[in-house]
Amino acid sequence: MGKRKSLNFQIHEKMESMKGFGESKHAAKLQNGGQSDKIHSYNTYKGYKQTMIEFCNYLKAEGRKYKTMNEIPRSEFSDYLRRREGLDLSAWTISKDMAAFNKVFGLGLTKKEVGLKERRYKDIKRSRRPVKHDKEINLKNYADAVIISKSTGMRRQSVEKITYNDFVFRRGLPYYVHLTEKGGRPRLAVVLPEYRKALADVLERSGRSGPIVDKYPHRIDNHAYRGEYARKLYAYFISKKKDVKEDYKGYDKKAVLCVSRSLGHNRPGVVFYNYFR
Repeated sequence: MGKRKSLNFQIHEKMESMKGFGESKHAAKLQNGGQSDKIHSYNTYKGYKQTMIEFCNYLKAEGRKYKTMNEIPRSEFSDYLRRREGLDLSAWTISKDMAAFNKVFGLGLTKKEVGLKERRYKDIKRSRRPVKHDKEINLKNYADAVIISKSTGMRRQSVEKITYNDFVFRRGLPYYVHLTEKGGRPRLAVVLPEYRKALADVLERSGRSGPIVDKYPHRIDNHAYRGEYARKLYAYFISKKKDVKEDYKGYDKKAVLCVSRSLGHNRPGVVFYNYFR
């Protein structure tokens, strides 16, 4: 008996069989009742391929072991898409992922079924590097909000809601912040040491009642700040450890878990694949 093909390879083979570069999409639709079972654009193929790689990495990180493509339940895809939306990814990215699953797995998922927000591409922009909007907006006008985000890694929706009383102080400096975000689970997020003094000044100016920040535009790339926070917090935890172990993809697993919990997750894979890579 031959060795069973990995899930990654099965998906790769399926996508290879779907290549229709240079073939008429219109003709394929006429042949198949308005639908084409081919991927006609190389760029679309490339984007879908990236989605499949990230999805398989996610399943592996979660410990989900499926032997065949048909074994993966429909709910697994929906759960993954909702998690992706919670990471503040762009509406375009989420739509691309769902389109890839529908094409390769023949699912027919809809945003309504999955429970995704109806968002337009222009409503959300995020990146792992500076984008046009970063240059267009004057960040000096939102300096307090940026310090809050960079120092705590909180999600966008929390920046406009957080109050002075949500912070835990030690020796006059904010060390932690109480957050209730995705899924309604409360948690304590660590304040990065390098920002504690600057954050203390922001909190002192804000007063003791009501939200600290009035406005935090969507054009500001909050996801990038969460990534910066994750990497700096990991470095901080490592600096405090005496027995650093590179036992998780070259990282110390316990430290990665601590970072994950501060960001509102419970698995190292989410942090690794979305913030460390």
